[in-house]
Amino acid sequence: MKSQVAFSQQYYFRHYQVEQGLSHNTVFASLQGNNGFLWFGTKEGLNRFDGYNFKLFLTPVTSRNEINNNYIYSLNKDDKGQIWVGAQNGLYRIDETKETLVPVTNAIRNIYKVIQAKNNKYWILAQHSVYLYDTISRKLVTVASDQQVLATALAKTQDGTIWIGDEEGKILRYNPSDSIFTLYPGKNNTSSGILKRINKLVPVNGNNLFICTAGQGIKKLDTEDSSLTSIITYNEDKTPIFARDIIQESANQYWFATESGIFIYDAQTSKITNLKKTFLDPYSLSDNAVYNLTKDSEGGIWAGTFFGGINYFPKQYNYFHKFYPGSSEPSISGTSVREIREDKDHQIWLGTEDGGLNKLDPSTGSITHYKPTGKKGDISYSNIHGLLVDDNTVWIGTFEHGLDLMNRTTGKVIRHYDAGSGEHDLKSNFVLSIIKHSSGIIYLGTANGLYRYRTATEDFEMVREIPHNIFISILHEDHTGTIWAGTHGSGFYHYNPSSGEAAQFADKSKKQIPLSHIFVNDIYEDSHQQLWIASEGGGLISLNKDRKIDTIYNKLNGFPSNHIFKSLEDNNGILWVTTSKGLVELNKENSKMQVFTKETGLLNNQFNYSSGWRDHTGRIYFGSIKGMISFKPDSFEENRFSLPIYITGIQVHNNEINIEKSGGILNKSILYTEEITLPFDQSSISLDVAALSYTSPEVTQYSYILDGLDNQWTVLEKNRKIYYTNLAPGSYTFKVKANAFNENRSDTRTLRIKILPPFWATQVAYLTYFIAFGSLISFLIITYHNRMQNKKEKEIYEAKIDFFTNVAHEIKTPLTLIKGPVENLQEVTDDFPAIRKDVSMLERNTNRLVALVQQILDFRQTETKGFKLYFTELSISELLKHVYEDFIPLASKKKLIFTWIDSENNLIVKADEDALEKIFSNLISNAIKYATKNVLIELRATDVNYWQLIIMNDGKLIPEELREKIFEPFYRINEPGKQKGTGIGLALSRSLAELHNGTIKCTSMNGMNTFILSIPKQL
Repeated sequence: MKSQVAFSQQYYFRHYQVEQGLSHNTVFASLQGNNGFLWFGTKEGLNRFDGYNFKLFLTPVTSRNEINNNYIYSLNKDDKGQIWVGAQNGLYRIDETKETLVPVTNAIRNIYKVIQAKNNKYWILAQHSVYLYDTISRKLVTVASDQQVLATALAKTQDGTIWIGDEEGKILRYNPSDSIFTLYPGKNNTSSGILKRINKLVPVNGNNLFICTAGQGIKKLDTEDSSLTSIITYNEDKTPIFARDIIQESANQYWFATESGIFIYDAQTSKITNLKKTFLDPYSLSDNAVYNLTKDSEGGIWAGTFFGGINYFPKQYNYFHKFYPGSSEPSISGTSVREIREDKDHQIWLGTEDGGLNKLDPSTGSITHYKPTGKKGDISYSNIHGLLVDDNTVWIGTFEHGLDLMNRTTGKVIRHYDAGSGEHDLKSNFVLSIIKHSSGIIYLGTANGLYRYRTATEDFEMVREIPHNIFISILHEDHTGTIWAGTHGSGFYHYNPSSGEAAQFADKSKKQIPLSHIFVNDIYEDSHQQLWIASEGGGLISLNKDRKIDTIYNKLNGFPSNHIFKSLEDNNGILWVTTSKGLVELNKENSKMQVFTKETGLLNNQFNYSSGWRDHTGRIYFGSIKGMISFKPDSFEENRFSLPIYITGIQVHNNEINIEKSGGILNKSILYTEEITLPFDQSSISLDVAALSYTSPEVTQYSYILDGLDNQWTVLEKNRKIYYTNLAPGSYTFKVKANAFNENRSDTRTLRIKILPPFWATQVAYLTYFIAFGSLISFLIITYHNRMQNKKEKEIYEAKIDFFTNVAHEIKTPLTLIKGPVENLQEVTDDFPAIRKDVSMLERNTNRLVALVQQILDFRQTETKGFKLYFTELSISELLKHVYEDFIPLASKKKLIFTWIDSENNLIVKADEDALEKIFSNLISNAIKYATKNVLIELRATDVNYWQLIIMNDGKLIPEELREKIFEPFYRINEPGKQKGTGIGLALSRSLAELHNGTIKCTSMNGMNTFILSIPKQL
């Protein structure tokens, strides 16, 4: 029952099937959510659609033994926008923030309808029964009826009344006072005329109901007077209609989903249009078994089918009528539409390059085909390049098959011209352009120059003013009568038939433009006498009234392509330009333009050479390589739909980030996430964005910026994925917005992104660094201070040593001189007994002074590395015995128990005998000096490599903190009553021990001061 009126509303569907990402081609239910996303219930789960991609949601498996088939039968939305999902295995609701299906109840299966009731309750149609479900108590109650009912439909009218349709065609109404369903309207049951199953009840016009039946079509019930009206019952072939769904498209128009396609019902005119699947028609329904219909917020219609997936009819803001082969009858015979002309009866003639000649009657939509058959009177060839309708004659120029003249009324060729060698023959069989000059003369542009037709002799003559060997692609006469001839490769020429003046066009002020070599596809003069030159690769060139180049439009100033095929002006002075990549609407006054493509209603993006026409009504026709489009520019509407924009996906290192319950990057859907935090090693991210406009999502452009990194907005013309690689630690704000048709049409969506620094760059780490740096500085200061103090002490120490050394040197000489006379006196003491005591005292003190001076000199030598050791094999026991015996008198004098233990007997080592004797003497002397009752000396070997001398005294214990200080030069412990020393002996002993690679340490053993000398046996 399609209308045969050519330019009445035609319906072109887009198809979304498994090839486009839909999970299954059987679509049982459809719905648009409050946020703009579309939802489709299929045999294989629930699909969410953003205009570009489908996201699949599956019902959760609650048991290992459960068969989870994921049949989704119904989608319903309550007053709060919550979407309820009726599935074969139970009832679910969509948690959009967590992107999951939340089980509500699996006590009932096969759920076909959910309607919101009062007090947190919901009506549910399932398993041929109606239930009330309380979401607070989670109780499910079966609602009774006064009839034996197998419920198949459930609806709520505007007044809140709940209605049931059943398997046998009965209609019941819920009675709140009795809490049961009762037969409507009682004894005079209007539904008695319905004998088939009621598939759906759809409220309409307040409290009325549309009724979809399984074999009796669609009926309308007026609930006020109980009248039942049949809207449509039978298909065109008289078979009954099986109806499933209804939506209201506009105030008076309704769409019916049936097993026989879609029926469109105009309630005002009662006109019905049936849309069905048409074989080889890419724009028809993909399947006649239509199960559900949804109208989106833009006015587009979505139809779910059993085998054909989703069919989408977008709102027609810009309606292009399409003509293409293989569409429903009538259709044109070729795909490459080249020539378009209108005759005086307003018939449209179409010359194609692959299907011959067509005549379109706009008033009826009928199309007549003229094809070459080889028979007399038929056209000579199917590839037509030139066309002119002159009164009752149609001039047909072909590709290399000459020229046909057809009688417009009979459709028969009355004359044919082939190229010949005669003076008045055409010299080419390729006729590309034919015009009738205002003087009445017909001119032909061919592949071999320009010709004029001689009416009297019915032959041709070459126009000598134009070079005869050029390829003329287009002819056009301007308001002055000048003929403009465009060529392939030789620019364009102007020829005045009255004056005979002709020349190749050249604008010397534009020397950089090689006009003499361009390929010209079309020449057109607008209402302001501007010429528009459509070139192949050179853009669209406009010439002003003075025939100087005014403007060149190309890709640099917004055109989609530099290959221009045709330009036409509409009734409002707007220029329409065809290109190899779409149709351009150009406002000549402000150069504002809009580009239309296949995504916005065209057949395809590439048009055909010089193919276009504006008819007497202002309707514009353009031919392409896949057919022809026509449109009325005045009928176009401005699309002001505000695009909801979302970030629909986020990936880290190209891996999609999923929602995690806790501790993850996302704890809710990225759609509703305002901020994310990423570790430093996951700072390479990509974001998917989508503006939810379904009419032409491909033309939507996106602009984005990352505050904290970018300095300006970046425009994405095609891609919707935005990449950022190795973001530095810090805080950023991602912003994205969408525009369509060069206008901002969305709000700005933002996402705060925080990149955490590595652990070595955190605040705690920086605090640690600060403390460590401060400690280092403090350490350096203290070290420097100590070094300076040590340096000062060393200087004082060196001064002491130098002083003592110098004094020792000064003292040593007189002592040596004194020592000689004292020895002489000692020899004569027997002769002078009175001086013996004094001489002995003098000798003893002189020897002590000599020993003291020698100690100082020896210590200085060890400090300056000037003390030389002479290693020989010697018996430590023998050496120690001699030293021990030398101190026996001193120990006896102090009444000390002076004990020597030789654990090794005869210990032989390599050492410097003199140095060891000094060490032994100093250590034993120091022990006797500070002992109270006991001094113990023990010689022993600790292992095969070392020998030790242990000297112990029971004097006052040396404090632990002073046990190293006593080895410093000139340091003495103040101990009253004890003999004072110089503080050199222990320092000299340690220095001599170290020269032997040995050690001396002070410790405490058995309550006694203990000095341990350790020296290697072999040096």
